[in-house]
Amino acid sequence: MNNRFFLITVLVLAVFGFSNLKAQQAARQFKLNQRDSASRDVVYFCCTDRLILTNDNINRMNLDLVDSATGNELIKKYTDIVDKVNDSIILSTFRNGLLSKLRLYGFEVVEVKKEDMPKQFDIRHHTVEVAQLELEEYSFVDSVSTMQGEHRAMQKMLNGIRLNAWIVYNGEDTNSMQTFFCDEQMTDEFHGFVEKESDKYYANYTLTRINPNDAYILSDYTAKVCARYFFNFLINRYVWFQTGGQDKNYYGINEDNELMYDSSPFDNFDIITQED
Repeated sequence: MNNRFFLITVLVLAVFGFSNLKAQQAARQFKLNQRDSASRDVVYFCCTDRLILTNDNINRMNLDLVDSATGNELIKKYTDIVDKVNDSIILSTFRNGLLSKLRLYGFEVVEVKKEDMPKQFDIRHHTVEVAQLELEEYSFVDSVSTMQGEHRAMQKMLNGIRLNAWIVYNGEDTNSMQTFFCDEQMTDEFHGFVEKESDKYYANYTLTRINPNDAYILSDYTAKVCARYFFNFLINRYVWFQTGGQDKNYYGINEDNELMYDSSPFDNFDIITQED
């Protein structure tokens, strides 16, 4: 009985090891495929020409209760970024960043209008539509405090910006269509501590505020993150097809384009379901 159990265990481990090896070979092959014009994946691409601007601070205020002059003063006071950025620059920065990174990964990228997107697909041909982009401004409270002794803290109201991207994959194919979501953010940098001197407490800190130019930096960074997440989506799709869905690992590349795998998902999009 023990021998039988041992043989079954060895057989299971051998099958699992073979499946894992096959999956890793498939992941490496996907990367190699992108170096050859005959085997690389083709991505048909289009991008929205509209940027949604949102200010959570203003949205929380009921400006209908005040006159227009007071409302304008409140908007001016609590809006530092979204009313000072150039929409076209953010859009073009995101589009160019995403295109350049996808091409750097080896994909053949073809820009088309939305109405000209292909209607038929296979494992090497894909469509990507950046359906919606939103720049969101918000505020939050952070603090610095004493490092030892009696706890004392000083709070500051800080600002942040977040770029939200909704990307539709294979939108014309009901079998493979997916809606991806990615968001990246940048905030004021606030560091320091509270110290006691001569029986009085003082805050020793540095504060670096974000500015409108940071929105353009964030746009470029978010685009490159989206490109890497899309590569990771495709490599896992390829492995799944090559192994019949048997491998349970997740594959992807890091910021240095090095192949990685893990038993848990990493560096990937959020998937928006119909219920969402």
